[in-house]
Amino acid sequence: SMLEIINGLAGISVGGMGNFFSVPVTDGTTTTNLTIPGFSALFSVNEFKDAVNVLSTPQILTSDNKEAEIVVGENVPFISKRETNTTGTVAASLFNVIERKDVGIMLKLTPQITEGEYVKLDLYQEISSLKQETNVRILTEVGPTTTKRSTKTSVVVRDNQTVVISGLMQEKGEEITTKVPLLGDIPYLGYLFKFKSLNKTKTNLVVFLTPHIIRDSADLAALSERKKADFTRQISDDKSSLIKQIDPDLKVKEP
Repeated sequence: SMLEIINGLAGISVGGMGNFFSVPVTDGTTTTNLTIPGFSALFSVNEFKDAVNVLSTPQILTSDNKEAEIVVGENVPFISKRETNTTGTVAASLFNVIERKDVGIMLKLTPQITEGEYVKLDLYQEISSLKQETNVRILTEVGPTTTKRSTKTSVVVRDNQTVVISGLMQEKGEEITTKVPLLGDIPYLGYLFKFKSLNKTKTNLVVFLTPHIIRDSADLAALSERKKADFTRQISDDKSSLIKQIDPDLKVKEP
């Protein structure tokens, strides 16, 4: 899994620039060579491994030069238009026009298989979430607010090798008020019984992509069998919780 990959890098720190190599790229009629610097880099994350959170590990199958899209999240309603009727000084709302938008993790990619073992990936990655809002008036009249981090890029990577896209950083500050019940609400004197603290969190979104070229039906069958074996092993590793939640009488054979 992705968490096992990250934990496997713990305690290792290696980096270096290698030789340049050429990748043939064709547009159907003309073939040109794209020169790319070869490099290798591993990260020392031993001191950060407890702070790693895997958001999602989606897998998607698509054809050459065909865009694929996967969305993991919610379809949230937003107010896009509001019609009102004003009578005197009072405005009465008649109806709201609702528009739904996907909020969560979105991945769009278009692969182009080049000559050899390289894949050119046109990638769009977006992470969005609903911002917490305590003002009920804002929620009812304006609607929810979202935060978004996105990246759009094009990379060339070898078959079965992983490319890392990083730098989607976000810093969030939250003011927390702690007070003694009742005493903290007394005007002026209440400041003696409460205090405020500012909590800042910074997150760095890292995207790992690993393309697998499926050349024939045998490759597809092998990939399907491997994924089924991985799923069976994950279920078997935690029978007491996962399987009993699905079906207490379900029996799964050991892989």
